[in-house]
Amino acid sequence: MAAAVAYILILRTFNSRLEIEVASRTAGIEELNRALSAEVLERKEKEELIAISLGEKEVLLKEVHHRVRNNLQFIASIINMQIAGTVDFRIHDILKTLRSRVFSMALVHERLYGSDSISRIDMDEYLRTLVEEIVMAYQRPGLAMTTEVEAPGIAFAAERAMPIGLIVGEVVSNSMKHAFNDRSAGRVEVSLRRAGSGFELRISDDGIGLSLEAASRAGDARDGGIGFLLVDALASQLGGELSREEGEGLSYLLAFA
Repeated sequence: MAAAVAYILILRTFNSRLEIEVASRTAGIEELNRALSAEVLERKEKEELIAISLGEKEVLLKEVHHRVRNNLQFIASIINMQIAGTVDFRIHDILKTLRSRVFSMALVHERLYGSDSISRIDMDEYLRTLVEEIVMAYQRPGLAMTTEVEAPGIAFAAERAMPIGLIVGEVVSNSMKHAFNDRSAGRVEVSLRRAGSGFELRISDDGIGLSLEAASRAGDARDGGIGFLLVDALASQLGGELSREEGEGLSYLLAFA
């Protein structure tokens, strides 16, 4: 009997200690849960503040692109006024080339302003609009032009899109000025594709080709023209080199990383 009583007392003592331990552990878990809840709430508040800050910066950056675009379009308008007011063909040609350069830069900012992404530009849409604008600017009566532009699934940041646009603008402008003299129809093609770990930009036309004299007029870098000196500088900026391909018409290839 005494042994049974002693066993019961020991059991009660054990249960009491167990209850105290459980209560202590439960209190510790509740305290940990409160601390975790407070940390989660604090992180959520910080994330909301970061999201608000990013949203404000995105709005401000879009406004910057909007203003830059407007300023460049204003410059293009001034150039258009100068074009309309000059009868000197050489100056007229220089101003049209300058206008194309300004337009290619303004178009980058327009795409960034109107896009859901403020950091990436859809190159297919950008190059298509750019080529169509340049061809239209140099269009002459009696010349039927067709264009084909492809840059499937490629998007670049502004610092890469802009030099590519300027290169395309220079080459296509030269094609329109020199490749289709005494022609009733012409074709310009631009393609930007992935090639291994890099990219290939090809710009071509089905025009008369490029004689030494025409190369000089078109601004070939080897003849000291500013147009292709600019193109060479832009190609170097992209880490590539523009090469001329032989064949019908004229074709340029830029391979870059």
